[in-house]
Amino acid sequence: MSRLRLCLPFLAVALAGCLDAPVSWSPDGKRVAFRVCRTHQHDQRKSGKGEIWIADVATGACTLVETCDEGLGAPSWSPNGESLAWLTAKGEVVLWRSQGAARRVLAESSPVWDPDALRMQRPSWSPKGDAVAFPLGAEDAASIGWFDAETGDHRTIAENAMFPLFAPDGANILGCQKGQSDNLDLMVWPAAGGAGRRVGSWSKDPPEIPLWPEVWSPDGTAVATSYVTRENNEATLLRVRILPIDGGACVESRAPCESPLSLLVFAWPGGKEGILALGMPHQTHTTPYQIVRIDPATGASELLGGLHGCSYVSGAALSPDGGTIAYLAAGNGDSTPSLRLRSVADGKERIVFPSLEDAIEYLEGMSSEVGSATRSEKAAGFELLCDAALADVEEALVRYPRHSRLIEIQNDILNLHPEK
Repeated sequence: MSRLRLCLPFLAVALAGCLDAPVSWSPDGKRVAFRVCRTHQHDQRKSGKGEIWIADVATGACTLVETCDEGLGAPSWSPNGESLAWLTAKGEVVLWRSQGAARRVLAESSPVWDPDALRMQRPSWSPKGDAVAFPLGAEDAASIGWFDAETGDHRTIAENAMFPLFAPDGANILGCQKGQSDNLDLMVWPAAGGAGRRVGSWSKDPPEIPLWPEVWSPDGTAVATSYVTRENNEATLLRVRILPIDGGACVESRAPCESPLSLLVFAWPGGKEGILALGMPHQTHTTPYQIVRIDPATGASELLGGLHGCSYVSGAALSPDGGTIAYLAAGNGDSTPSLRLRSVADGKERIVFPSLEDAIEYLEGMSSEVGSATRSEKAAGFELLCDAALADVEEALVRYPRHSRLIEIQNDILNLHPEK
């Protein structure tokens, strides 16, 4: 069995849901598209269900775009902000236009029934928006395909490859491919088709496994990617490797603090901002998630601020103007993930999804179905409401006085019905 096949399920377990990047900003910075996975451990009917939403940044209004019981890949905005692209578990290559909410299947590839593999599948748009690079299939059948966004015409860019990413000028597509002796190589292929060129490789012994997403430097001369080393069947901390495209010496990231943090890159805005990464705590430590800045020249890193109240964070994305970080997080494994917007300047945050209205509706429905929901389910639902309010019930009542129903729901869910 190849390392390309082994890496997906291993990493999904090792990183506890932090591997994917399900958040995408519209080019004008006014909307955020995001993918939510419903994996409530007390309700197997929701396991693996995927939803794609669009949030209005100014108003907080959220619109459900797609839902699929088998799961969905992460969405990606087109450069003109008119379309979203994603992959379904059935292998459908989907384009969705915001004008008229028109959904079109460009093509169909091999199904991706492995939810861990599907969560990491995200298309990459060419800078002109005329083409989309899609990861297709999974495990040993993985490949990268190029699709014409208008006609649906497509061709295979590379076999045994995954994690496609268009270069800033659109001339090349970056990706990871199984190389000689089962090594994993970072490759660059011409977008017009043709043989690829190896940029770097990861060790086979001990095995180094690259992670998606990679990020290009703004000028397209280098790429940064996170990777994990597996030793004694256990994962060590994630590091960041910066590789020049011309084959020069690479730079390795250095830990920003004494507490162990794994670093997962998500943006390279350039200038003094350097490379931005999620700092993920080791399972045995209580350090909160962090936003980390990495110097691409030296690999030195520094902490920019903690993401508190998160038991896991699923991906992050920087707004086009560089002022806001959007990320999905949850307080525990039972919670519906919340979309949070964090100011880069002062670290202030607000929760956009789920809205308090959504939480109220959900909880009222739950409290009326006492016979079909356990107390644990109801407690988890009530935590969803508290997350949405960014506060406990008392403060929520101050901020939303017309929702006097909150206290009744709290008592009904937490006090009146014993655990079954």
